Amino acid sequence: MTGTSLDGIDIAVVQATGRGMSMQATVTLHHHAALGEESTVLRQLAEGEPLPASTIAWAATSLGHSIAKAIQISSIDWSEITCIAVHGQTVHHRPPHTWQLLDPSPIVVATGVPVVTGQRYGDLACGGQGAPLTPLSDWVLYRHHAPCIVVNLGGFANATLLTANGAIEEVRGLDLCPCNQLLDTFARRRLDQPFDEGGACAACGTVHVTIAQAMAHTLFNATASTAAMGEADCAIPLLDQLDALPLEDAAATLSAVLGRVIGQKAAALGDGSLYMAGGSVHHAPLMAAIESSAKRPTAALEGHGAREAAAMAVLALLELDGVPASLSAVTGRRSGLVPGGLWMHPIAQ
Repeated sequence: MTGTSLDGIDIAVVQATGRGMSMQATVTLHHHAALGEESTVLRQLAEGEPLPASTIAWAATSLGHSIAKAIQISSIDWSEITCIAVHGQTVHHRPPHTWQLLDPSPIVVATGVPVVTGQRYGDLACGGQGAPLTPLSDWVLYRHHAPCIVVNLGGFANATLLTANGAIEEVRGLDLCPCNQLLDTFARRRLDQPFDEGGACAACGTVHVTIAQAMAHTLFNATASTAAMGEADCAIPLLDQLDALPLEDAAATLSAVLGRVIGQKAAALGDGSLYMAGGSVHHAPLMAAIESSAKRPTAALEGHGAREAAAMAVLALLELDGVPASLSAVTGRRSGLVPGGLWMHPIAQ
């Protein structure tokens, strides 16, 4: 999995028992690896920069090679692996169109295992928003925590409600607002770093209450009308309001704004503790702001770094059992025939 944060490649090995909606799954391995030289081009594409077709084609294949290299982990016995689910890099998502860039063929060559990608396309073809897909996999992986809300702090924060009785019909989910999209852009602009590690800079600052209130109000309004967000919703211009503040105060204010919006929108989904996953789980000021805003306990999800990679694996296994890789109650897709992901199978010669 490579998310919109573009902070690396997450690999998860998932072991599943049972089939279809009776499936139970656990993460048995999680590994993080760096992206290759293609990361610069992927970021340019995600930010809407015009690039020649040759550069885009190179980035797609290079990403495939980077993932193939990253998953060459000695403890993995490929003869025991059913399939590999690779999301691809989202460089555009604005329903009804999406683009998860990837050439999966290097992964098939390296492992000899079937690969599936592009699982959003089928949902979009049926009138859905193509996101979020993870509520279905969250139910498979984490329903033993219910009632709870699983919150992912990735490029965009998203949340899944798992109710007390564990019914799949009651699962709800939505994208909340940009998260690492804003935090990391700020870090690149003001810190000359890819991110504020652990929220260290933000922890040294003081929140500017008036600016924070204005930014949070704008962000609430900008994200109120959609359950699925893409690069068009990243609200980067909001960062301009922080330019006049000292560095540490600006970082603290941004963390407070995101914590307020994420906490309130996640808590509004329903009852239960918040279980946090994603890259910003280690951002202490953001986590504190979320807990304060949500007014309920928060905790890091078990295997929080593997959550999205594990989700793709679970969705692939469900698809093999004839279960669509999204919930219509979440994405809004029509019932009926739903196209599956794009599968690439090895052929022995």
